[in-house]
Amino acid sequence: MATAALGTAAIGSLCALPALALVPDFDAPAVASGERRETVASYAVPTGPWRGGAIPTVMAEGAVDQTAWKLKAPGKTTLELLRPLREQAKAAGFEPVFECESQGCGGFDFRYGTDILPEPGMHVDLGDYRFLAARRDGANGTEWMTLIVSRSVDTGFVQLTTIGSADLGAPDMSVSTKSVFDPTDSLVTELPAQPAAAPAALTLTLEPGKPAVLDGLAFASGKAALEPGQYDSLADLAAWMQANPQARVELVGHSD
Repeated sequence: MATAALGTAAIGSLCALPALALVPDFDAPAVASGERRETVASYAVPTGPWRGGAIPTVMAEGAVDQTAWKLKAPGKTTLELLRPLREQAKAAGFEPVFECESQGCGGFDFRYGTDILPEPGMHVDLGDYRFLAARRDGANGTEWMTLIVSRSVDTGFVQLTTIGSADLGAPDMSVSTKSVFDPTDSLVTELPAQPAAAPAALTLTLEPGKPAVLDGLAFASGKAALEPGQYDSLADLAAWMQANPQARVELVGHSD
């Protein structure tokens, strides 16, 4: 399955492309920042919000293509980022199945219950993201796509996942040249590399004036030094702070 044509400028040329060649065009300077491809795989497509301890899903099978982009988007809201992508998906024949926004999706639980590429390629602000799942039925079976969009101070983040038949050829990952920008551009907030594993321990919401707990930290008895190991909650906190450099946090610890 290929990558979706996202942006009104490419809609007119869709009919001239192969059935699954959906070319990204964001109408804004963008650069691909992460990807994952599997020729034959199964993928749980979210079809509803986190509720009762789980996310309802449909299990899709076939070629899975997942790509993330960073967009130069100062001042744009997540809705402004999603809306043209949603409209072009509809123009390509996809019918929305489920759409949600941040807390309506399930906040932290939905974000970490959803398959998302790791930082810094794909950044998701737990309080400001949108998700869309859509499908289209054709002669080759059912094709699925999901979009999740978020942002930092002046950078938009988009992840597109497509799931389709495994025998339909390699995805067309070409990007319109007008949508490419130099990732060293000073207007774009680049996030330093973080551990590839998706953080699972963090349960904080980082709302102003409200406390949040960093779980899973192991200290030697009677000492302030962390034991050796990987701490997902600290990696996630670091990524959030790098994406929100204007913010300040206060760390408070209690010993045994």
